[in-house]
Amino acid sequence: MTLLLALIAIAAYFSMPEEWRLRLSTPLPHWLGWSHRVPVGNSLRLAIAVIVPMIILAVALQLLDELASIFVFLLSAVIVIAVFGDSQANRIFQQNQAEWAGSEWPSDDELLENALSLARQHHLRSQLNELFAPLFWLLLATPVAALGYYLLRRVAFDEQAVELSTEAGDDAAASEESLAVICLRLADWIPARLLALSFALAGNFTSTWAAISGRILRTETVAYELIDDAAEAAEPIAIDPSLTPAVGLATAMHQLESLLQRALVVWMVFLAVKTLWPGM
Repeated sequence: MTLLLALIAIAAYFSMPEEWRLRLSTPLPHWLGWSHRVPVGNSLRLAIAVIVPMIILAVALQLLDELASIFVFLLSAVIVIAVFGDSQANRIFQQNQAEWAGSEWPSDDELLENALSLARQHHLRSQLNELFAPLFWLLLATPVAALGYYLLRRVAFDEQAVELSTEAGDDAAASEESLAVICLRLADWIPARLLALSFALAGNFTSTWAAISGRILRTETVAYELIDDAAEAAEPIAIDPSLTPAVGLATAMHQLESLLQRALVVWMVFLAVKTLWPGM
């Protein structure tokens, strides 16, 4: 069932129509909005937002398992579709392409390289947080863990957005934001390193291993920086000077997307082998 749920997750992430994404992702943000207004401490509020739904889902799966396995699969599939369907990476990528096409680019290679670097970093981070990390927790600890990661990510991102939109916040808000971000950083620690290793297998292994081997087990290494460096070493992307700036940026990003898809294939191959030979 794990392999089938993983395939459903990937299908939801890449192929779900936009209106379905909005409808399926509505209940969970409503829950997060309600939990944020509960008059309790910051730590308890975060626990209510993340842990309570995980407990409810775990109990529901256990009760359904006593009836029939098909009910467990159906509920798990609904949760997986909701978690992986709530993705903004493809939408933002399309918006970037439209923005690039509508911009008047000066003859400044450094400006184009900066635009490409920012787009690459943002796309990698979106893929880690929206696809690879929740997929890791799904494979490791059922849809319960995938749901918990999704809720934690939403809380942390919402708090970071509030922090950026305000010049200063009170001590309580800062404490809450720090707690959510720290928890998300811990939840990303293993998936980010597995993604960096999969870049090595999907691209230039020697260069990638040289770039990450000295930092991959260090706790102070930032996950986003690690996958940025790993992707750059695995398959360096650059803007073709023979193309227009907009087309060159889009082509370079498609090369990055190709690397990410090959890394995803690496994950699925390992999962398929594990499913076929569970004793490995």
